[in-house]
Amino acid sequence: MRVLPRPCVPLLLVVTLVGCSSFRDTYPPRSAAEQVLLSTAADRAIEHLPGRWMRGKAFYVDDSRLEAYDKAYVVQRVREAVLEAGGRLVGDRQDAAVVLEVASGGLSIDTGGFLLGLPQITIPVPFGAQGVTLPELALFKIESRVGKAKLLFSAVDAATGERFAPVPVTYGRATRRFWWFFFVGPFESSDIPEAFR
Repeated sequence: MRVLPRPCVPLLLVVTLVGCSSFRDTYPPRSAAEQVLLSTAADRAIEHLPGRWMRGKAFYVDDSRLEAYDKAYVVQRVREAVLEAGGRLVGDRQDAAVVLEVASGGLSIDTGGFLLGLPQITIPVPFGAQGVTLPELALFKIESRVGKAKLLFSAVDAATGERFAPVPVTYGRATRRFWWFFFVGPFESSDIPEAFR
């Protein structure tokens, strides 16, 4: 068995600790984490859509007033809610007994944070040289991203245009938080589906 010379051992250890490799592909402009926060908040808002009055009725889902990120997902999730409640979907407004209109009062992400320690700072260097950047030193730090949804539904009698049933404004939220304690982290706490953490 061949043994490495003694001087090679520390060098191998240093290379192992600091060596790294990376590659870059092109990415979509929106991250998967952002999309999952928004879609989960929308799911939770739509879960509050009451469905007892939907059973056995023909529905047309009108999304013409819906302006939001991931509009197609929100509309499909509303359609699924109608089917889960026992309603029936039709593709033409003329064939519907009830038109379910949907609009968004908010579907976005709020971010926030708190730092106990020293933020990253750049110290200027004289004579026009590039400044020296000192890294952040966090004794305690938290960053949060909260997806929030507010959806408005109107159930309209397709024949008369009158209100068919009262539907409340529904709300949903999804949260991801990251924590650092004494320079160690991040630790994550989240209520989004575990498969996406």
